[in-house]
Amino acid sequence: MMMLVLGADGARGAGGGPVRVFVLAGQSNMEGQAVVDLGGRDYNDGKGTLAALLANPATASRYPHLRDASGQWTQRDDVWVHYQREGRPLLAGPLGVGYSIYGGRHHFGPELQLGHVLGDAMDEQVLLIKTAWGGRSLNRDFRPPSSGGETGAYYRRMIAQVEAGSPVRFDPVIRAMEGWTVRVDPALLEGEHAEEGAEALAMLANHLQRIRILVQEPQRTELQRIGIWIEHDHPRLNSMQYHPSRRWLVVNRHDPRLAKHVHITQARALLSRAEMLKHPAVILHELAHGYHDQVLGFEHPEILAAYERARAAGNYERVLLYTGERVRHYGLTNHKEYFAEGTEAYFYRNDFHPFVRAELKEFDPELHDLLERIWGSAR
Repeated sequence: MMMLVLGADGARGAGGGPVRVFVLAGQSNMEGQAVVDLGGRDYNDGKGTLAALLANPATASRYPHLRDASGQWTQRDDVWVHYQREGRPLLAGPLGVGYSIYGGRHHFGPELQLGHVLGDAMDEQVLLIKTAWGGRSLNRDFRPPSSGGETGAYYRRMIAQVEAGSPVRFDPVIRAMEGWTVRVDPALLEGEHAEEGAEALAMLANHLQRIRILVQEPQRTELQRIGIWIEHDHPRLNSMQYHPSRRWLVVNRHDPRLAKHVHITQARALLSRAEMLKHPAVILHELAHGYHDQVLGFEHPEILAAYERARAAGNYERVLLYTGERVRHYGLTNHKEYFAEGTEAYFYRNDFHPFVRAELKEFDPELHDLLERIWGSAR
């Protein structure tokens, strides 16, 4: 067995504190050989499993945190695990059982209890990056470059997995802009992309200035509490978007600090003539998602009801697009897009009919009146 735990301060977490990153490097035991609940001859008839420990009054009191009141194995959102297995799908998400070479939820490794200890000891978010291969030679396969000789192949793979497991690519620079807090990719502020960055930030300020004028109090103050994140060029995300879920970000290996932020994934999109013609209210659209999530709640009953009635009526199935084509309205995607698309038309201009408020009032009076109650009068 070989096990090495390395800890470091990572980037700032979604709540403002740092993400503590721990690298769990090892061989077979780190792969996750401990058994949760299996029995039979291959598993010593279930003796020594996690389930057996919790069923034994002499040991159960040491592990109450591993099961919830309903008897289910707990998951812990303040501790995340990332484990890329050899030739198998990535395992990533909140701490719990199942981060094992075997997959499923019947095995675990040292990360389970260590994660709970670290999570209890730290106020910050914790990220555990597991990297493990059983049956390898420390002298040959894991040989580090500092020891001389040829660097081990699995040492190089370990480093590559650690780099891939960390979703943090930079620490943003915080800027105040028209009442909003904007987190800016440093690549947009200096170096070869600084000119593009200056233009993109000026355009973002233009969007936000218009929104600040169009949206009145008290809604404006709530809208300005929604963070904005802008970067030069995200390697895997293309469209501008709002991120409601920290868990989704972690599972998909994105920076967890993006949670509850409007994300401008490619700064150049703000400067695109095609995008401006298509979607002049794109920032308003994404902020509307944030307002829906953080202020109204995604299960807002009136929005859900209006969406279901609009969907059943069929009026949005074939509408005019800004290009002159007839298409299905994007607002039919779900009630969230229905609200955000309607907000664009209510305050400014949408790329699908109804394009502006007067058309919205005629085409979908229920949504118009609901938006008036939510956002206040646009007159």
